[in-house]
Amino acid sequence: MAKTDQLEFLTRFNELLDKIDLTALTVLKGHLVIEERLNTILEHYVFNADRLDTARLSFQQKLELCRGFAIGKSDASIWELIAVVNRLRNAYAHSLDASRHEKALQAFDQAFKREMTEISAKNPQVLDSPDIVTKIKMACAMCLGYLRRFEEDSKRYRDTVDQLRKGY
Repeated sequence: MAKTDQLEFLTRFNELLDKIDLTALTVLKGHLVIEERLNTILEHYVFNADRLDTARLSFQQKLELCRGFAIGKSDASIWELIAVVNRLRNAYAHSLDASRHEKALQAFDQAFKREMTEISAKNPQVLDSPDIVTKIKMACAMCLGYLRRFEEDSKRYRDTVDQLRKGY
């Protein structure tokens, strides 16, 4: 690599690291917290949780497994919003291409608006917020609220199974 190429590379590298992208940070951290909830739910359905770690399941696989355990709720629209947050995270985690980020943000915004239909009827300005970071935070909070209720259901399931196992 020529010295000018190295200098250009290092300059770009430093610019990328010096810039704090609040959108990217919000997406990545929101995704991590959602994945943490998915992991906890799955742990309630298995007897050897360490096997989940060695299985090296992707976020999408964890999402689909949780959907499969969701009795009567596997078609809830919130699952699609979780999947869109995952695709948004993938756009940021696997590419520096701003156009890819923008395309993923547009898809996210559409999914967010679909999910917010009922809430926005009572509070229409929510959808008009120009602040994408606020929308991402709201979407992650909605996903986490849904997953928290599901986590409580999965914990009750596990407690019931554990009680049955004690009888054997």
